[in-house]
Amino acid sequence: MTATGRSSSGRLRLLLITDREVTRRPLAETVAAAVRGGVTAVMVRAPGADAEELLSMTLDVQSCLRGTGALLIVNDRVDVALAAGADGVHLRRTSVGVPEARAAMGPDRLVGVSTHSPEEVDAAFAEGANYVVFGPVFETPSKAGILKPRGPDLYHRVARSAGGPVLALGGIDGETLDLLAGGPVPGVAAIRALQDVPDPEGAARRMRDKLASIAGEER
Repeated sequence: MTATGRSSSGRLRLLLITDREVTRRPLAETVAAAVRGGVTAVMVRAPGADAEELLSMTLDVQSCLRGTGALLIVNDRVDVALAAGADGVHLRRTSVGVPEARAAMGPDRLVGVSTHSPEEVDAAFAEGANYVVFGPVFETPSKAGILKPRGPDLYHRVARSAGGPVLALGGIDGETLDLLAGGPVPGVAAIRALQDVPDPEGAARRMRDKLASIAGEER
């Protein structure tokens, strides 16, 4: 599934970030349904999992993505991303730095970074990241009392000036996507909106269609 970082970054339109705590179905089933609905990339994220467990999850997800064209990204663990032959790795504050990840992953795989401020976005791209996730844009249970929502205006300003794709994260769903209209939206990332729902395929399809509508308005 190896793909060049340059070409792959444009396929991050709708990113599903896995969360075993919120999905209503077996993870592989949820992922397969969401991809049918329009998800273009999946990040395997499992806080607390050791390398062996994360690799097993990643391989299960990989089997769902085979033949779909969707990207496979591993959260935090460069070693697991390499072992699975994933398309990329996503770094958080406690992960290795972008230069170290790039040296291990090579030039042909994605390196993404979680960011929460314009300064962090600029720093990530300056270090060689292919894309960043920025948020929380809206209120979200996972960040309640920890980080204040950044809001759509700041997100749009960051997306306009950044050196690469900036994906919106945090409270993103079929309804809040409407609030991102009127500005650039290179991509969005979602957790609950694509897993804590009875119909992941339908939820993904609605988000895909709204993203297409926003892109049309922006053009």
